[in-house]
Amino acid sequence: MSTQLHDALIAWRTLLGDEAVEQAPEHLKSAQTATFESQNEVLAILTPRLTAHIPPCLRIAQQHRVPLYPISQGKNWGLGSRVPTSKQAVILDLSHLNQIIEWDETLATITVEPGVTFQQVHDFLKKHQSRHFLAVIGGSPDASLIGNALERGDAIGPYGERQEVSSIREIVLANGEVIHPGFGHFGDNDIDGLYRWGLGPSCEGLFSQSNFGVVTKMTFWLMPKPRFLQLFFCELADLDQLEQTLARAQTLLLEEIIPRNCINFWNIYKLLARKQQLPLELLDTGQVLRWEDLPGQAPWYASGALYCHHAAHAKLMRELVEDALAPTTQSLFFFDQDSHPQLLENNPFLGIPSDENVRSTYWRKRSAPPEEMDPDGDMCGALWLCPMLPFRQEIIRDFVESCQELIFAHGFEPNIGFGCPSGRVVRVFIAINYDREVDGEDQRAMECHDALFAELRKRGHMPYRLGLQSMQDMPARHDGSKRLLRRIKEEVDPHGILAPGRYDSECIKSE
Repeated sequence: MSTQLHDALIAWRTLLGDEAVEQAPEHLKSAQTATFESQNEVLAILTPRLTAHIPPCLRIAQQHRVPLYPISQGKNWGLGSRVPTSKQAVILDLSHLNQIIEWDETLATITVEPGVTFQQVHDFLKKHQSRHFLAVIGGSPDASLIGNALERGDAIGPYGERQEVSSIREIVLANGEVIHPGFGHFGDNDIDGLYRWGLGPSCEGLFSQSNFGVVTKMTFWLMPKPRFLQLFFCELADLDQLEQTLARAQTLLLEEIIPRNCINFWNIYKLLARKQQLPLELLDTGQVLRWEDLPGQAPWYASGALYCHHAAHAKLMRELVEDALAPTTQSLFFFDQDSHPQLLENNPFLGIPSDENVRSTYWRKRSAPPEEMDPDGDMCGALWLCPMLPFRQEIIRDFVESCQELIFAHGFEPNIGFGCPSGRVVRVFIAINYDREVDGEDQRAMECHDALFAELRKRGHMPYRLGLQSMQDMPARHDGSKRLLRRIKEEVDPHGILAPGRYDSECIKSE
């Protein structure tokens, strides 16, 4: 142990107490385990119980030049989990900062600390019989709201663009200073948190996908529950139908008949992996599961939701969607809450979290997913890529077709889906699922990931989110923003101690 780390640990123990500074080898090993191979090392884990402890924690790290890596809940599976982006770091675990600070039913907002989870907010709103819900993600119910928002993660439903329906309220800069973005710059007022831009230059965007500070308080906007919820489900017989349906869905999105983030496209592998595992006979023979070996299954599916507050409106919306999508799909089904009252139960379109998607990380495991799923600890293999494409159906089709064949060539099933945050772009999510307990699979899966990332860049497409495995491949900036961001980093983090390498490939390459 270096003298710097030794002295920093003494200072942190004095500040937080011995129980909040963890160095047990088994806990450190768990924290540096992800759903893919990583050599980065966790030196210690800090678990503060008060937001007031965050500024001095950061000042101690600056004083002793010890890298600090903040996490909220660490459920970033497929993208790095809790593993730091630098070769060595102390984890600043914010999961115990889990207070719901304020809830306003009239203005439909909720303000939380970093450790608050989607399940916690859902339970809170249900207990208080709120007329509103929080848009949830497809990942773990125990994931952090703030952690997801700062990664620019998307959610399900019209409020799925998290950056547009939230407001950062408090940030501790890497040097320990505290700032309050938006109208919070000006002290107490009655509009803070309700309009994110504030007055004058806005700095809020600097603190997502960055390493300038630690966000300790955010306000999220809640959506009114619809009086008439309708879900639709389409089967698409081939890539021709996928391309044609995309074109019609784009029009519906631009005309706001289908709300943003309310239609998704999944291939058969993404759908199957939520419900079952790869047959053992294929695992035993080293084969991949081909769509042609799945009689009666379509290769692609689309699903979505319509939110209405009047029966006549709901009827009209359904007719418009049916008229548009029925001609290009193999089948189209509608479900509403009157004919299917179970739609009101366990439905993520109504802000009810589910761990169904977490099951997909067990796709190539030989044992069934346990009741308490832990993809890191259970040695599930999962590597995610998150490209953003223009909403041009021919580009989407070509890219998807190329990715599917590339993944097949590496010996995996292509788990691919994409969501529609607007009629202008689609978010693609690609998962490489495998079993880390099989010799050589970590390397083979990473080779597949790297080949996909290279294909993405060759085509001129951009990722909208990076994982630990791809931080070093962040595209270079070609304008003055590189120098501007470097100056900001030097000002707020003079010794570069906060999350080195996070969305900063130059830092990784210099280690």
